[in-house]
Amino acid sequence: MTCEEAAERLECSPSKISRMETGRVSIHPRDVRDLLELYGADEEQCAALLVIAREARERGWWHSFFGVLPKLYLTFIGLEAEATLVRTYEPQLIPGLLQTEAYARALRSRYPFRRDPEETDSFIAARMARQNHLTRDEPLNLWAILDEAVIRRMVGGTGIMRDQLRHVLEVGMLPNVTIQVIPFAAGAHPAMEGSFTILEFSDPADPQLVYLENLMSSLYLEQEKEITWYRLVFDHALATALSPEDTRKLITEAVLGLE
Repeated sequence: MTCEEAAERLECSPSKISRMETGRVSIHPRDVRDLLELYGADEEQCAALLVIAREARERGWWHSFFGVLPKLYLTFIGLEAEATLVRTYEPQLIPGLLQTEAYARALRSRYPFRRDPEETDSFIAARMARQNHLTRDEPLNLWAILDEAVIRRMVGGTGIMRDQLRHVLEVGMLPNVTIQVIPFAAGAHPAMEGSFTILEFSDPADPQLVYLENLMSSLYLEQEKEITWYRLVFDHALATALSPEDTRKLITEAVLGLE
């Protein structure tokens, strides 16, 4: 049975089947059960593989946040952990992989509805843990394009913002991290309509993904046409952005302005 056939029977995308088969993402015991039933596995095989699936779910550090943080967000964290390259465009705020704890807390405090303190602590703990992907043995490659508004918008006060921009400069020195800013003077560009993240994996057979997030939900785009469009928009934004060296100068000037 092909990935396409299995996906059609289980009413999911072929790329989901592919990522589970190649170990790109962790697999939920419920998915294992559905697949085993579809493939005609006997009762003994089902029991053994379900035990393995439940044990495997304990291996990813993000699984400790199940039941506390939204499932879609945890799915993104798992995919990010398996990715080799993340390209992201952000017009309003510092991307999560580059945020300080103080900056992240300041962002959460401005939400118009109450947040449970435990949920906030868990969210920030997960965000800080995600940043270890940038310094692991085989580090994640990050290419972040920011609008100038990101470094100009005051979040949490002068001290928090100054430390945040210094942190961006520090992380930007890593060989696997590239940060570029689109200056106000560049005018209009194709990426202005909203933030997005493109995830790329090491296996050529594993499709790229585009991740979109808003206040109430998130969305994954997997169709080749959709991914091609966002890659094109990212490339256009890249052509508009300052070089990494000029970006460092701009951020350094912003830091000095906060002294």
